[in-house]
Amino acid sequence: MIVIASTFNGKFLRDSIYDYLILKNIMQIENLGEYENEIISTHAVCRKVLKDSKNRGIIVGNSLGMAIAANRFPHIRAVECNSIDEIIECRESIDCNVLCLNYSKITNINLNETIDRWLKQNFDETTYNKSSVYLMDQLHIPL
Repeated sequence: MIVIASTFNGKFLRDSIYDYLILKNIMQIENLGEYENEIISTHAVCRKVLKDSKNRGIIVGNSLGMAIAANRFPHIRAVECNSIDEIIECRESIDCNVLCLNYSKITNINLNETIDRWLKQNFDETTYNKSSVYLMDQLHIPL
């Protein structure tokens, strides 16, 4: 399932992504709507993503705070991506499962191509990448 949410300012981009996913016949999409701030939208998406290892999330907001907040959850690997190259790298090397989009920057690239690449790009399961993901997941130590 793909879970998507945004801040109020990211609403239109979120709705464009949602409509595009519907057109692509991706049947399992949950649009959580917009939230007052990106920390609340981030928490809502991450909780849903963690319910199944196949789930992915998209958060539309306006700062790096989205990825920072998301990465506080165990097994969440969130990255703010604003280019196709960043999308490819984050999926290949760390198996990014939460995509953070800055609504003020994403307009410079093709939104549909960005979403397509994130959905299609596979994780490169080399020993190095697997060990990196394992180590990232171990960093979530309870205080």
